[in-house]
Amino acid sequence: MGTHADANTKRAAVDCFGEWSTTRTGLWTQAGQQAIASLPFGATHTAYRRSELQAMYIKFEAEIEKLNQRVEEQACERPGARLLMTHPGIGPITALATEVFLGDPTRFADSKNRQHDQTE
Repeated sequence: MGTHADANTKRAAVDCFGEWSTTRTGLWTQAGQQAIASLPFGATHTAYRRSELQAMYIKFEAEIEKLNQRVEEQACERPGARLLMTHPGIGPITALATEVFLGDPTRFADSKNRQHDQTE
């Protein structure tokens, strides 16, 4: 789900229920999820969908955490990625993607332009 969908979901909840302010608390925090779970939908289809979506969210969060851990492990095994991660704001995903995409930096004739690739 993209950021626009997330923002639209939050906005819809605020519009419908008036219980949240997007500046005070996020719906995707633990407190926000508890607030959503406490909405009085009863035994309707909406309540079922809410609980199913929340279960999917928890499952996806766990899967994403596993994938993040694997990326971090791979990045720590690569000297170039480890070096990139020493820069503020560069985490394992960016470092690993940069190293995999660019490869060995010595293959470039200069630092100004990738068009001077010496391997061509």
